[in-house]
Amino acid sequence: MEPTHTTPTPAPETVRAAMNGNEAAFAELFKQHYPRVYRTVHAMLSDEADAREVSQMTWIKAWQKRNRFDFNSSFTTWLHRIAVNTALDELRRRKRYWKRFQRIFRQTDDNKEEDLPLPHENNPATGMIEDERHLAVREAIAKLPEAQRTVLVLREFENYTYEEIAATLGCKTGTVMSRLHLARKKLQQLLTLSAP
Repeated sequence: MEPTHTTPTPAPETVRAAMNGNEAAFAELFKQHYPRVYRTVHAMLSDEADAREVSQMTWIKAWQKRNRFDFNSSFTTWLHRIAVNTALDELRRRKRYWKRFQRIFRQTDDNKEEDLPLPHENNPATGMIEDERHLAVREAIAKLPEAQRTVLVLREFENYTYEEIAATLGCKTGTVMSRLHLARKKLQQLLTLSAP
């Protein structure tokens, strides 16, 4: 797996100023947190252009929703919940688009839709990991169901605790553990199948 990078904990006064509309303080938070937001959504989407767009949209949403931030919670968790949800929205948009494409262009003889793989499933993640072994891992992760992929990315790439993942996704810790177990099992199966 790719080594985990740590993000500095923002000073409470910086968060408070940013959430109160101070653009300079918000820019400081952007500088501190953008790399981790980008890595997270890139691992989920396996596409550099989409990751850049979703990362930018995350920060736009964070600015627009700053008045809703609860100062009793973690800014990092709040921000990454926005990032993960925005990335999931993009994955669902891709799925809707691809299903529409299937209906229009890929009808079988008995008028049933042909089950084609989603485009991102065959696109290797580029630029993040160089050697073939890690590239195979990226390709396998891209094939995981989105719920499993999300918890795997947050746990293995960003080193979130189970509690932090649950808070980010708005689910129970037990659900996180179950999804992670299934993700690891499925990933192992995919890597075994792809091994020479």
